[in-house]
Amino acid sequence: MKKIIKILLHTLAVLLLTVLTQVGGAVWLLYLVIANRTKIFFMGKNIAQHPFVGSRMGRVALHLLGFFALYAFVTFLIVPPLAKYGGRVSLALNSTKDFPIKPNNRLFCLANRHYVTPRMYATLKDIATDLKTTNPDFQIVYLDANFPFFDGFPLLPHLSHDDGQKLDIAFIYKNLKTNKVTFGKSISKLGYGICETPKKGEYNQAKICTEKGFWMYSILQKMNLHKKRKTTLDEVHTKTLIRKIIRHKNVKKIFLEPHLKTRLGLQNESKIRFHGCHAVRHDDHIHIEI
Repeated sequence: MKKIIKILLHTLAVLLLTVLTQVGGAVWLLYLVIANRTKIFFMGKNIAQHPFVGSRMGRVALHLLGFFALYAFVTFLIVPPLAKYGGRVSLALNSTKDFPIKPNNRLFCLANRHYVTPRMYATLKDIATDLKTTNPDFQIVYLDANFPFFDGFPLLPHLSHDDGQKLDIAFIYKNLKTNKVTFGKSISKLGYGICETPKKGEYNQAKICTEKGFWMYSILQKMNLHKKRKTTLDEVHTKTLIRKIIRHKNVKKIFLEPHLKTRLGLQNESKIRFHGCHAVRHDDHIHIEI
């Protein structure tokens, strides 16, 4: 019975890590093989008799440490060159003068969710460089991109981030009290769920979708436990950002909530589309495709 439970737990770990990081499940299996072959945490007499390591909790802690060390090695040293060989490159972990773009949270990078095609990489660099000419402090903050391998592999919970040609970008915000623009910072740690909801009189797509039975449309907003807001949408710079994206010849479409399209005066921009009620709302980020 214990053996069956152990197998089920390992299977669950592989599935969960694969869904969240694509390569994590394979690394988990690789670690099990290495740990089984080396017996690194079990064979040494002195180690096994240590009061902490000799305990079950101690062995679990050491195994987790060993797995994360192997995972980090694979993620940052093995995956990037293999992904490049397969036609995808990783976005930068830090903003630089030549490429002012950064992740909203480095967890996106740790989870291998920051890969795009070279064409998307070049497109984003063009846009970021162009924005820098309008304001030297401008930085693009990216959220989820794509996994490093295989077209068609889903990047949950997204429906379309599966070919290296999609990317989510954060809005630009400003401080509620000082009106100072906070370039390079999103409104939440994950960047999703804190929505710029429709004002009175604006078209409320979220309400319409919910009334049609699409309960998942606002699920991220309902799950977000963010405290009282200290920032608000900077409409001027967000509009500038969206216009620069639209003007790039490689960009085919942008997903944005209808009320924001109207509020920002972008009604005539044909590249801005409504994504449908089957997706999640897009008044907390910008989705771009090339």
